[in-house]
Amino acid sequence: MVGDTLVIGGPSGGTSTFLGGLLRHVDKQDGLSLASTVTGDTESYKRAVEELFTRREYPPAGSDGYAVSFDLRGDSFARPGATISAVRPPARGWGMRHPSPDAPLLARIRSGAAPDPETVRERYENDVRPDFERGHAPTRPDDWETVLLHHYYTADRVIFLLNLHTVFERVDQDLAYDAQDVKHATEEFVSAAVVPTAVDLVDYDPGEAGSDRRLLERAKERLGPSGIRDEALLERLGDVLTVGTARETMDVLNYVDSDQAVEFFGVAVPDEGSPQEQTGHLTPDGEGGFETQGFGTVIEWLER
Repeated sequence: MVGDTLVIGGPSGGTSTFLGGLLRHVDKQDGLSLASTVTGDTESYKRAVEELFTRREYPPAGSDGYAVSFDLRGDSFARPGATISAVRPPARGWGMRHPSPDAPLLARIRSGAAPDPETVRERYENDVRPDFERGHAPTRPDDWETVLLHHYYTADRVIFLLNLHTVFERVDQDLAYDAQDVKHATEEFVSAAVVPTAVDLVDYDPGEAGSDRRLLERAKERLGPSGIRDEALLERLGDVLTVGTARETMDVLNYVDSDQAVEFFGVAVPDEGSPQEQTGHLTPDGEGGFETQGFGTVIEWLER
């Protein structure tokens, strides 16, 4: 049975922009489509999509919280039935890293202190799901924890988003996970990937596999025994980031460098002025939409 892929980003992880970039990429592909299911604050999700697709601006960080699942369909997609899901908590402090004063949720999952899958299933089905599916976002942190755990336990793959814009602007204090969480994911999931977003900020274009000979050659280099790894991007980030301003990010990247089981590739929804001057406006694609970079690799990874 084909399972679900969970996207972990956190309140400042660029989740909405990542999902919008994936939607735009799929829009331009023949034989591929996404069917979305949104629960919780559906209006926040609609506003994020409107910012991207109508105003061509990055969506705001604030929302009342929602969860979205994309069902990937089409003759050109190699794994029919695959889904990709993300939980967008409503505010700082309600994410995978810090939903409880006791310990971060991901740390409690690692230690076995988090509620077990059966308990989560019962809580989600009986206490959260009915209102959540009617468009009412939970108001209690415990209920959001149940939503997050529900998606975590039902996924077989995980993507850890590494939003470079947040890293540079906030000294990576809002990173939703740490290196130990990535390590645990490689042991628990079929596949785990760390995906830097906004790589245009470091003047890096991940391209699309197969778009020209140079990218084809690089794609071959990326396919190691574990799967997709963009070593050039890893090297580039090692050159521009420092422990002094991005300690947690560097810990994650050092772990990625040491463990070939972690897949690694970047994406961007480029800023119109990137990398020299950020404008907050997306780069037009000349087709009424906006440019995306690297999302073909996301599809490639989901097909593996």
